[in-house]
Amino acid sequence: MIEQQLEQYYESFRKDSSDRNNTRKWCFTLWVAILGFIGSGVISFERLQVLVLLYSPIIIFWMLEGFQHSFTYRNMLKAKDLETKLLNKKKIEVVDFYINYRLSIPLKTKLQDLCRTCFTSEVILAYYLTLMIGSTIFYFTIY
Repeated sequence: MIEQQLEQYYESFRKDSSDRNNTRKWCFTLWVAILGFIGSGVISFERLQVLVLLYSPIIIFWMLEGFQHSFTYRNMLKAKDLETKLLNKKKIEVVDFYINYRLSIPLKTKLQDLCRTCFTSEVILAYYLTLMIGSTIFYFTIY
């Protein structure tokens, strides 16, 4: 039973990685579409509107990916805990493990995990900062 739970966690890790890649693809697609829309000059925008259009999708997708990554991080901790207990032959209460683990995490810790994943994960940080820099260059190019 515990081995099945671990397999579910490992499968979840693989799926989460794919989901995060899809999130980056969606963000990039939306970002390029917004750049094209603003750059086309079909509609004239005020400077503040351009800034909001350029940066809001990046920030939203950045937080979304951080949220996804923080869940993956929590699942990794659960899997590590299960593996440690299996190796040490400790008794594991399977019925309560998943429910109690999720409910016992305070909101403050969840927010700290979100901030950690958004600002300390090199891949996430580099990707979204690159988009921010590109948006800034585009903004100063058109104004």
